[in-house]
Amino acid sequence: MIRLITPRRLESLLEETHKARLRAAEIRAQAERSLLARIHEVWDLTVRAEAAESEVAKLRRALEEKPAVVGRWLLLHYGQPHSIHRTLQAAKERAVMHGAASDGWRPSSAARPAAEDTWRTVPVMVKEGHDAFLPS
Repeated sequence: MIRLITPRRLESLLEETHKARLRAAEIRAQAERSLLARIHEVWDLTVRAEAAESEVAKLRRALEEKPAVVGRWLLLHYGQPHSIHRTLQAAKERAVMHGAASDGWRPSSAARPAAEDTWRTVPVMVKEGHDAFLPS
């Protein structure tokens, strides 16, 4: 089948082709700008991640250089140090083993002298690695 194309139709097709090429070039430019923006974003995120990793490494080194400080519980008997424990419960259990009532614990007032309490627990900070004397 042979199709005849009029000059007006040919001109119209050429115009549509030209518009399509312009639109394709516009979309291609937009895609390139978008790709470039993503590349810059990835670059910035990579720089930030490397800086964060460097900071983590510095903090780890600093942490390794400093001895860790951990919380422990000092058990006092009439104000005198009796033993140090990893948990409050362990300190209370030790006091019960030495005759303290298991249900007689109450918060003690800092204004009241420790010597007035038969048994008292006090939170303390101990350097990690220096607790070999802790009761098991």
